[in-house]
Amino acid sequence: MAHGCAVYVAEHGAYPKGYGMGEWLGRQRSAARQNLSWMTPERIAVLDDLIPGWRDSAWVTGLAGHAQSPRRAQSNRQAPVPWEISALAVVAFWQQHQRWPSQSGQDDHETKIGRWLSAQRLAANRNRLRSERRVWLDERAPGWNPTGSQEDRWTRRAHQLSEWCREHNRLPAVTSETGASAGTERQLAHWFKNRRMEHRAGRLPAERELLLSELLGEFWKP
Repeated sequence: MAHGCAVYVAEHGAYPKGYGMGEWLGRQRSAARQNLSWMTPERIAVLDDLIPGWRDSAWVTGLAGHAQSPRRAQSNRQAPVPWEISALAVVAFWQQHQRWPSQSGQDDHETKIGRWLSAQRLAANRNRLRSERRVWLDERAPGWNPTGSQEDRWTRRAHQLSEWCREHNRLPAVTSETGASAGTERQLAHWFKNRRMEHRAGRLPAERELLLSELLGEFWKP
């Protein structure tokens, strides 16, 4: 059911409502709020990865940037769409059509997400795109920004990991499930795990190993 909800969100740009998937997702939210025993950290981690924002989707961001209840949000003509939902829609479009959505698309949906993707590219090229959003796109939508090289993305990821380690004084954990940045922590943990595996297999280039050693210091212990 979780994968079905993820596909629905990607295709429709909204969370499912009503019976079926909507009712199921509501039970997951309720269980998470009540800390029920069957809502394990592993289950929460899977839902966080597949359906970003699922725990808070009963609330939407208002035009002024404040949380509003669904009833009040309905009075707004256009409530902002969460960033992750638009990003998932772009990924789903690529998987279905093997091309990126265009601003002059064949239908309103393609045009909408095409404009969104263009805005992300523009922000990235002006260094105004938040690092966690750039990393999200790099990981799930490789090639989303033709002007950014793979080497640039790798280096940005290494610096982001270094900043995270300095801020928290530890390495990120794959099993993290708490806090607003839990998703970012898990992504960094998986990325670092893959680099260690590359090193042990002799597949990590020397210049990359040197960069990780310089950035991470004691945290880099192959």
